[in-house]
Amino acid sequence: MTNFKDYSGQKFGRLECLSFSARVEANTYWTCRCDCGQLVEVRIRYLVKGAISSCGCLKQQRKTTRKTRITKLKNFAGQRFGRLECIEPSELARVNGCTYWKCKCDCGNIVDKHIGNVVSGRIKSCGCLKSSFKDYIGQKFGHLECISPSKPAKGNYWKFKCDCGNIVDKNIKNVVAGRIKSCGCLNPSFKDYSGQKFGHLECISPSKPAKGNYWRCKCDCGNIVDKNIGNVVAGRIKSCGCLNPSFKDYSGQKFGHLECISPSEPARVNGITYWKCKCDCGKIADFPIRSIRSGSIKSCGCLTQNSKSIIYYIKNPRLENQESLVLELKAKDEVGVLFYDNSNVSKAEIHVVSKVTLAFILLENGEKYNAKGKKIRAFGDNATYLCSIETAERLISLQ
Repeated sequence: MTNFKDYSGQKFGRLECLSFSARVEANTYWTCRCDCGQLVEVRIRYLVKGAISSCGCLKQQRKTTRKTRITKLKNFAGQRFGRLECIEPSELARVNGCTYWKCKCDCGNIVDKHIGNVVSGRIKSCGCLKSSFKDYIGQKFGHLECISPSKPAKGNYWKFKCDCGNIVDKNIKNVVAGRIKSCGCLNPSFKDYSGQKFGHLECISPSKPAKGNYWRCKCDCGNIVDKNIGNVVAGRIKSCGCLNPSFKDYSGQKFGHLECISPSEPARVNGITYWKCKCDCGKIADFPIRSIRSGSIKSCGCLTQNSKSIIYYIKNPRLENQESLVLELKAKDEVGVLFYDNSNVSKAEIHVVSKVTLAFILLENGEKYNAKGKKIRAFGDNATYLCSIETAERLISLQ
């Protein structure tokens, strides 16, 4: 071995080189003894560089030292800082390198606090010293009487009862400063419009849940809708939409293969009016009434499907002229069917095609045939094949 360097007896970190171990793909390995007594094989290049300094015991020792250091935290039990008396370390004593203690405040609250901030005086209480935590229960500001802090807590919000009876959550600072004096009933936009009628709309009550300046209104046609009260009072909105030509009643009218049943729910989506329609094929679906009236949509889609024809190359091994048998089929067409019994034709029938695809042909009796004309899930000598109408008629006349 050329250029071989002897590291016997040399020590790197906790590892002492004993003997050459092996050479694998240009990497030289040496057998080393760790201070803990463990024998390991390490790559000598990493050992000389200092990337490896032990058998792994050093890393484990560091973990143990760290845990020991955490367990030997200073004991603050019974000590008092400001309004907080330390009780015991929190269940999660350290979070992101910060030590937390469970503390009891003079107000009775028990909280977990960063012990460094408690000792330094940056935290003096559970939060009850802050003005926002002052007890306002029973106090009245303007038309609002404080009931309790909001639940769940919403920062600086309290639950208030207004003179009008509404219970609302408001920012306590704004209430105390007088910037908020009521639940909103003093605002002209919150005027009581109950029972008043504008155009075809009669106001019932404010929308629930509250939608800004919206009121629930009943139209003369019977529909109940939520409308912007400003637009209703100004006359920009006079009905639920039944006065709009796009809301014309098309019930019972027929366009193409579609018969209109009733407006969809919801009736309008992104400004487009939809109606529930029944197709001649029996399917019920929602369509834009504009597209139905203009003729852009004439069916549920079955019309397009029925008009599509597909060419099939029938591969019936029992027919002499099988190579020349080509069928072009579409829905509603008739096709012949040959039934075999022990390799001989037992009978022939004529059926109507219900659906055609590139993969299969479905007859109206529910039977399905593959693209080569063989009945799906038919095996052996009793298989069934498609054929031309002429072939089926000829065999039927001989039966």
